[in-house]
Amino acid sequence: MTSKSDFFPNLDASAVCNLMEQYITAQKKLLLLCHVNPDGDTVGSAFAMQKLYTMLGGYARCTCTSDVPGYLHFLLHQQDSLLYTPNMENNFDVIWAIDVASPMQLGQLSFLANRVSLSIDHHENCTLFSPYYLNAKASATGELIFHIYNEWIRRKKITSDPSICRCIYAAISADTGSFQYSNTTPETFQIAASLLNTIQNDPNGEDTAAIAHRLHGCRTIKELQAQKLIIERLQLACNGKLAYTCVSASLPAEHDLSDFDFGGMVDIPRSVSGVLVGLAIKENKSNKGTFKISARSNCDIDVASILSAFGGGGHKRAAGATITAENCKEAAEKMIAVFMPAIESYQKEK
Repeated sequence: MTSKSDFFPNLDASAVCNLMEQYITAQKKLLLLCHVNPDGDTVGSAFAMQKLYTMLGGYARCTCTSDVPGYLHFLLHQQDSLLYTPNMENNFDVIWAIDVASPMQLGQLSFLANRVSLSIDHHENCTLFSPYYLNAKASATGELIFHIYNEWIRRKKITSDPSICRCIYAAISADTGSFQYSNTTPETFQIAASLLNTIQNDPNGEDTAAIAHRLHGCRTIKELQAQKLIIERLQLACNGKLAYTCVSASLPAEHDLSDFDFGGMVDIPRSVSGVLVGLAIKENKSNKGTFKISARSNCDIDVASILSAFGGGGHKRAAGATITAENCKEAAEKMIAVFMPAIESYQKEK
């Protein structure tokens, strides 16, 4: 974390609940910001918070500059879209950021960073820009939302709610790769067990198996077509220890595909046998020459530290950044240049 922690207070779940109570008593409307290219953790966590705030008698709405991908639509609550509409913040009294590691992750909403009064997040390498409730040891922001939800139950203000539990469970399942990633801890399983108990005892909604299928085991034909294109562009470097794939800005439209269809593309290079680091390099169609980098480590190589040189961040084994380059070839060369020393150093130590 940055030294800005000296300037911003770090809250806990109880303090967050106290804030919520003050807001609801004062009839304050709450706007919840998700990060660009929303994933299961930011969407699940934000909508769990929206449902909780509503259940307590308040009004809240979630928004983002990118709409929610189709496979996450089941998490939406009384909202047809996540998309931001111009000046909508003027209709709200309070703004919180959910699973947002830096103002840059707000995309075109970064201008609202100064109005954010609380960030709820779990990223170790982050840029603090408001008071925060942060736990870098948590597998997902969903874990922090669970503690807020559980505190309200402890205060006997609400009872167990399956719809909130599904959102939190989805958030955690998404960020742990269905509990496969190294960020999964004993506490993660304890929280999941508590959520599962509520979800499985509700006959009116999807069970945890159905949630896992939506998140990890269900792909549209277009998504499978995108995966084929990603695999065709798969390259190896650093003696097969670095795998990467690059998608140009024009490629999706050339094949009648959307950016959503290329979601999760980093999982393909990461899955190659023997690879230590997998990279997904994707050009921004609205800003050509700008490439989004997603990095995943299968070992102790700290990809967040490496990408911090480009203003990026995230976790030790999962991080992202944005770089500029003339084309995919140059973008890949830049990434190989910064990851090669770390890979070589890791191999020497082994």
